Amino acid sequence: GNFQLFNVPVGKYVLVSSMIGYQNTSVTGIEVVEGQVFKLNIALSSETIELEEETVIEVKALRSTDAGLLKDRQKASAVSDAISADEISRAGSSDAAEAMTHVTGASVVGGKYVYIRGLGDRYSSVQLNGAALPSADPDRKAVAMDLFPATMLENIVTTKSFTPDKPGDFTGGAVNIATKAFPDDFTLSISTSTSFNTQSSFNEKFLTYRGGRLDWLGSDDGARDLPDLLATRQITIPDVGAAYNNEEKALQLDQFSKAFSPVMAPTTTTAPINQNYSLGVGNQVQLFDRPLGFLGSLVYSNSSSFYDDGSSARWQLTSRSASTLTNNFKLNDTRGIQSIGIGGLLTLAFKPAPTHELSVTNMFNRNSEDIARYLSGSFPRDLDEEAVYETRVLQFTQRQIKSLQLSGKHHFSGLRDLRAEWKSSISSSSQDEPDLRFFTNNQITAMRPLRDENNQVIRDDNGAVVRGPVTTYSISPSIYPLPTRYFRNLSEDNREFQFSLSLPFRQWQGLGSHLKSGFFGLNKRRNFRESRYEFGQDDINYDG
Repeated sequence: GNFQLFNVPVGKYVLVSSMIGYQNTSVTGIEVVEGQVFKLNIALSSETIELEEETVIEVKALRSTDAGLLKDRQKASAVSDAISADEISRAGSSDAAEAMTHVTGASVVGGKYVYIRGLGDRYSSVQLNGAALPSADPDRKAVAMDLFPATMLENIVTTKSFTPDKPGDFTGGAVNIATKAFPDDFTLSISTSTSFNTQSSFNEKFLTYRGGRLDWLGSDDGARDLPDLLATRQITIPDVGAAYNNEEKALQLDQFSKAFSPVMAPTTTTAPINQNYSLGVGNQVQLFDRPLGFLGSLVYSNSSSFYDDGSSARWQLTSRSASTLTNNFKLNDTRGIQSIGIGGLLTLAFKPAPTHELSVTNMFNRNSEDIARYLSGSFPRDLDEEAVYETRVLQFTQRQIKSLQLSGKHHFSGLRDLRAEWKSSISSSSQDEPDLRFFTNNQITAMRPLRDENNQVIRDDNGAVVRGPVTTYSISPSIYPLPTRYFRNLSEDNREFQFSLSLPFRQWQGLGSHLKSGFFGLNKRRNFRESRYEFGQDDINYDG
């Protein structure tokens, strides 16, 4: 260090320098002269202090820093990559999916699903604190990583090679998401952030539609549920032919058709600015004179994205001799997406003895996407050149995952330092798509006789028929699907228990080793249900 002593009286002095871990050094014969500066450089030699009894200090390594994870990887018997909470924060990642884009050998598809070493999602597995997570996608085994906010994460470790203590259901890699553990001292964090999207924020042309009152929480309040008349799923819907000759069936068919929400097309509104909020609190207190730690956090996000200059088109080579491609359709594409994320985490840990630890972790995350889309343009393959093809999509998707974990770590020093670990977890995931709506039609505008309110042809003073541009709207089931509504729901539940014993020993070369044995059991139940309802019949006309 550097030290300065001011206003020292004139005279001779002895200067003593001391520092813990170094030998004391004395410099004699220092003479202070009035008005002069005396400069001195001192080097201290290290000193070893021996205690009469052996002292063992145990410190828990930090798993939220790059240094701690690097030490773990250095000792690991499997090839792995890791990203810590510190690095996730520096990269500005908002969720686990964005964080995985910074892991070597990992790629993120669709902003959600992780591919390890170029292999598809079916070759990877995702765990939360070492326990398997269920999937919330009907067509994939993968877990959507965007369900996990970054503020809840301590680290993400990707294992790329096999060890006997890992589940054998991956070949590309096993991704383990570790949530934050309880702190040693009181901590309180409150954060908020906002971002401006030039395409969507405050855009008055943002596409949306009337949904439910709880959409801002990422949850449908029942506004999109299947109508009560059809909710039993045991009902038989009369066909049109039977309804023509049966008044009771005709009335029943009319009631079923009108029970659904009449909203089938998007409207416009002004999109809000993107927002993110998080709250975290933790501490360590004494319970029965033993440490009890807790950590709780809440996160909320609301963001939107939009484009109105998209293009969707398809060309086809109609024959081998054709020299050019034939255009099937070319459409202008407009889409608005409102995304809501909400999550909570609560962790409790108790040490009944210095070498025993019990913990419980409860986590809940929900994410929703509300999509409104409109496409229009030419469809030369099946429609007249003057015809305009239109199609609309209204889609609300709610995904959520819940996990409750109980775990314990035990160290028996009297049994040759035997260590035991166990974990029991109950987790469930779901993906709900209530009332997914598709509506397609075509329209032609041509000069035709104008008609009055009574549907009578309008004539001028000379008796000539008045003609003007008239738009005719049609639905053509022979060309494209009828107006359709889907109700889809997927749920997957996991029950898991794992237990392991680890016994340290010195092998023949004197190196420290472990003999490890354990048990792993997983029960998985997965259900998927889909209902589809179509409106109308051939030659339907409507007024737009």
